[in-house]
Amino acid sequence: MGQAWWRQRHGHAMGAFQAPDGNRIPLGSMVDGQAAENGANFISEQAFAAAQASVADKGDALIDEGRLWGNLLSSQPLAFNCFAAFAQQPASLGPIVAAVTDGGMVAVSRVCFEYSPGRGEARYTGDWSAYDVYVEGSTADGRPTFLGIEVKYHEDLHGKPARITSRHCELASELLGRGVTADDPCFRPPQEQLTRDRLLVHAHARADGFARGWFVLLAPESNEACKAAIAAWQDDPGFIALTLEDFTDLLDQHVAAEWPRALRERYLDAPRQIDAHLQREHHLSEVTTWAARIRDELSGIGAGCPVYFRPSSNGVAMISLDPQRPQLGEGGLRDLRRIAQAFPALFEHYCMRGPARPTPEKCLQSWLIAGALARGRRLLPLEEKGEELLFITDELPLPAMPGGVVCDLLAVQRSTAGCSLMVIELKSQRAMTRLVEQVTGYAALVDEHLPAFAGLAETVLGEKLPDLDHTLRTIVWPATTHATDPRAAELAALGIRCIGYTTADDGRSFQLT
Repeated sequence: MGQAWWRQRHGHAMGAFQAPDGNRIPLGSMVDGQAAENGANFISEQAFAAAQASVADKGDALIDEGRLWGNLLSSQPLAFNCFAAFAQQPASLGPIVAAVTDGGMVAVSRVCFEYSPGRGEARYTGDWSAYDVYVEGSTADGRPTFLGIEVKYHEDLHGKPARITSRHCELASELLGRGVTADDPCFRPPQEQLTRDRLLVHAHARADGFARGWFVLLAPESNEACKAAIAAWQDDPGFIALTLEDFTDLLDQHVAAEWPRALRERYLDAPRQIDAHLQREHHLSEVTTWAARIRDELSGIGAGCPVYFRPSSNGVAMISLDPQRPQLGEGGLRDLRRIAQAFPALFEHYCMRGPARPTPEKCLQSWLIAGALARGRRLLPLEEKGEELLFITDELPLPAMPGGVVCDLLAVQRSTAGCSLMVIELKSQRAMTRLVEQVTGYAALVDEHLPAFAGLAETVLGEKLPDLDHTLRTIVWPATTHATDPRAAELAALGIRCIGYTTADDGRSFQLT
């Protein structure tokens, strides 16, 4: 699901899986033929070029080109995405290898893919095992060393076992220090492939005079099959279990280029983004449920009082709109019958007795909401000619990566040009960079969850909305003495409307320009 999300985010068309009966079944984790041919499965031109070169010069190497080019879940492109940059500049991998081997290998002279020292040769394992990535180098005193790296992404290590020979048993007995036969658990899934790869490293180091060789299993922390399988090797100093998370952390420390960020986004952030997406969908569903209950059960409650009922994911917040105590209140209220029956006492307790915090943003926010609720939810001070701007809610948080984001005001704009949601940020300082990031980031999430936000807006307004266009962005901040805001043109170029405000002489109302 994470790779399907990544594919959609990068605009690649969906591919299809060919079933055994010949039918092609659309699959979100595949890219279509044209995108595959153009290298969509790779995070950089360098990685794509390295894969093309390996295929062109594969000889007797076993490379599944269908999975390599088109399957987003395949570990083959992951290997190229992780190490292609080092194939061109092997020495730059040295600090990372030194960290992985605890200083056992400090210099790197060669990096290649799908490598075997000798397929089918009896002095090795006698089979066709190969390293996904091969790294050759030396110790601090110049002795030759190497890493044989097996890369896994979602694979579960339960593929069809290979034929186990007497040579495998001989090498396993040497390595494990006990008699090993072909029916030993180390030759059954999920250990079988790891055992054969580890044996190849063992035989390779001895046959070719290396001072040391390590087998490295590189896989995401979330791969439970790999995590379970490596437990059997925890006492083997020649077996290194390296998580993709730790590897990308090392890349961040030692590589200044942009591609490690793309690697992290593709393979680690994408699954987390899916989780965050689902959390936001659930969150918005809960907010909409409580918005409906506010409409049905609290309509008319508090009329004439400076109060606003805000829906949240865990209940209702009773919020003061009094200019002396703006935005003061209590959240998480779930007994709406009690609110309706005991409103005066609850309003006094939650909204009028606490310490006043009349900051400019809170005062402006309460003033705008109070005006909207008195005028059929219209935010008249923010409207431009020919449009209608309807208040939906405020302070709506969304789970995001990292942490979360909050929208000061959410509204629906209706005009002859169409209908759109609008994200409105209110600030007492003219910190443009931060404001642009906030309003743009939240608007992007609104667009990502447009049906859910539309449902919330329709619930609050009690009417069906037409199809929504892309989400609009507005910043409301202190006005300047200039006739035209000096940042207005710059913000307009970014598609953001800017409105200045001044505080009226009474300190309780505002003028917007």
